[in-house]
Formats: sequence, C-alpha cells, structure tokens
Amino acid sequence: MKIVITGSSGFIGSHLVHALKQLKTIEVCPFQQGVHSLFDPETLKPLLKKGRIVYHLAGANRAAPHELMGVNVIGTLNVLEAMRQVADADVKLVFLSSFQVYRSTPEPVMVDESFPLEPEFLYGVSKKMAEELISFYGLPSIIFRPSNIYGPRCRPYYNSVISTFCDLMVKGKPLTLNGTGEQSRDFIYVADVVKAMVQAVEYQVNGVEIFNLCSGKLISLNEVIDALTHISGRKSEIVKNAVPQDCRFLRGSSGKAKREFNWSPEVDLREGLEQTYRWFERIRR
Repeated sequence: MKIVITGSSGFIGSHLVHALKQLKTIEVCPFQQGVHSLFDPETLKPLLKKGRIVYHLAGANRAAPHELMGVNVIGTLNVLEAMRQVADADVKLVFLSSFQVYRSTPEPVMVDESFPLEPEFLYGVSKKMAEELISFYGLPSIIFRPSNIYGPRCRPYYNSVISTFCDLMVKGKPLTLNGTGEQSRDFIYVADVVKAMVQAVEYQVNGVEIFNLCSGKLISLNEVIDALTHISGRKSEIVKNAVPQDCRFLRGSSGKAKREFNWSPEVDLREGLEQTYRWFERIRR
C-alpha cells in the first residue's frame, strides 16, 4: 500500500514516516520541497495519485496571519481539490487538526468531539476552516484533534512550551513564565499521537470521522518544570512576568478513539519528559 504524507519532514511527520516504514506492506511517498507545493495543485496531482491514504500534516503554527490562513486553509483546499481530480473513490484522507478549534472553559470539564467549535486564536480558526473544507468535499476522511503535542524533534519556541523549557534548561538559561505557572494544559506525547495515526491505516471510514487525541489530564507548567528539574539535575532560574491571568481550562476526552479503535495514551508525562529532555541533551552536545 502506498501512503502520501504532506509535512513528512516536520516534527510529527518525521515520527509518522518512521512508524509507517516499520510496516512492511507500506510504501511512504513523501512530500518533497521544491517539487511539490501546497500552493500549486498541479504539482500535487502526481503525488496524490499514488496514495491509497493521504496524510495531510503540513501546516503553519506560529506565523503571520496571512501565512496561517494561506498554508492551513488554502493549502488544505489545494490538497482536497487535487485529490478530487486524481484520486480513486476509495482513497482516504487523514488530517491533523488541533484541539485549539475548541474554546477553553471556566471549569475543567472534559471536552469531547461534540463540543462547540469556538477557537480563541487565529491558528484554531485556520484549522476549523480546514475541517469545514474537508466536510464540504466529502471525501472519506479522518480528522484528528490532538491537544498539546510534545516530544523529541519538537521545535522550541514554536511547537511546544515543553520543548522550549528543555532547550533553555540544556543551555543553562532562565525559564520565563507569564503568570504564576499554575496555568494547566492537556499534554500528549508524540508517539501516542502517531500510534493513532498508524491505526487509521486499517480504520474503515464512511464520510468524515473526527477524533480527539488527548491525555485527559491537566498538568501545570510548574509541575512540568519540577519534573524536568528532577530529570535534568539542573536548577534553572525562573523569571515570572506578572500578567493578568484568566483561570481557564482545555481538557480533552478521547473516549471516541477508545471506543472506535481501542486507542488510549500509553506514555505518561514523566516518561515523555525524560525522552524529550534526553533528546535535547544529545543534540546540544
């Protein structure tokens, strides 16, 4: 089986490529910079025509508004349009959306897939719009909405606060917190997200199916720092900026993924932080 991956060289894409290559029946057809362009559907057609499954992971996170909308919305539109023109009827799309399509809550309730989509940031808006395009085209599709993904190869100052903390600690630099550090997040380790994406290979889908991928646990930034301090043996200086804080939560339920294909996260925070920190330690040597 041939599988196409946009964003194959990125943080999550590189982990997914590695996992899929362990399956002997799968051939990965990666997106090639300079050959394929999200902004030129004609360059996408030869690539997308090859795949029985198309993983669309390419996207922008921290970027200027026009880049967010261009890559995440127009790029997704071009993938869908190219698929419509060249793909067979049984080709499946797997799209990586984000938990940021939801709005945070004043109480730590469990947010499932039926929760209203009210993104608070433009990134979430762009992912919501991409999801709407997928629903409009109606191709057999799986949409994953992961919470805060972290792990080895995650870009500091871009993808995750955990990777930023790891990078700063390895370099012996101070950690900066906006507020008290008690703000909490639902963190999910990259290997657990990839596990669900690999399981999507065999999952039979009619229409569009949406799944949260979350730990269901809220962890404060102070707890993350304490764990990294123990793992690293480094006592970092912590600089706290006094900023007004609205105590809100975004805690996910992955019950649907559990029911449909028996997925649940396996890597606890301590193990995930250990793996992430050790990777940063190795690359900084």
